[in-house]
Amino acid sequence: MGRTRDSTVLRGADSRRAPRYHDIATDLQSKIADGTYPVGKNLPTEAVLCRTFGVSRHTVREALKRLANRGLVERRRALGTLVRARYPEGRYRQALPSTAALLEIPRDLIADIQERGSIITDIALARTLGCVEGRPWSWFGIVRRSPEGPPVCWTDLYVCPSVLSGDGARPPAAANALLEQRCMEQAELIDVAIEARRMSARQAEVLAVDPSLAALSVVRRMLRDGEPYCVSLSLFPQSRFGFETKLARSWQPARERNRKA
Repeated sequence: MGRTRDSTVLRGADSRRAPRYHDIATDLQSKIADGTYPVGKNLPTEAVLCRTFGVSRHTVREALKRLANRGLVERRRALGTLVRARYPEGRYRQALPSTAALLEIPRDLIADIQERGSIITDIALARTLGCVEGRPWSWFGIVRRSPEGPPVCWTDLYVCPSVLSGDGARPPAAANALLEQRCMEQAELIDVAIEARRMSARQAEVLAVDPSLAALSVVRRMLRDGEPYCVSLSLFPQSRFGFETKLARSWQPARERNRKA
């Protein structure tokens, strides 16, 4: 399956070099993630890091400060810098005015198409998508992230090829990261299912989370004339995402109703 990239955010070229402590923090974070510096063990001392990277103690401390802010390390006076986690902390919370808002996709998330291809459904996938076996679909693998944080979710988006090519009555939909939202706006009915699910190794790698973590799975099936034409399967790692809403009580306990009667 070929890979292409298509981002909804265009970033202007910037010739300014990142600060040295940023590069050092990135290097150390990578080594923590791959197990070079395991959880529960100390990082090399500041003096060793200064010699390794050829920088001042101030620069090393700025790099360690950033790792601490990401929840990766804990700096302990006279005891060194302890590795606390392999992956950075980061949690995105979507406020829901009502349960109907589960249909909506957070608009402040940056979306990037990581992979794309064409598939034919087998029995298992047909059951998930709610269609017949052997049906062709266009597939997109999309990563969404908060503007200043780590990736929030992975979305497998399945779109009927006729939606992308147009059917005469409806204009074709461009194959970019806003495609899911546009399909939702045209749906006659949206079927939403929520459950816990495991991530694949590939999804965990892209999201930079431990593959053993559970994930919240949100499946949105967009229907027209009773048939699905666009289906999205979004996986939110347990440490990265949450829904929040407020429910107002509109009922009265039996004792209060009896008193009024």
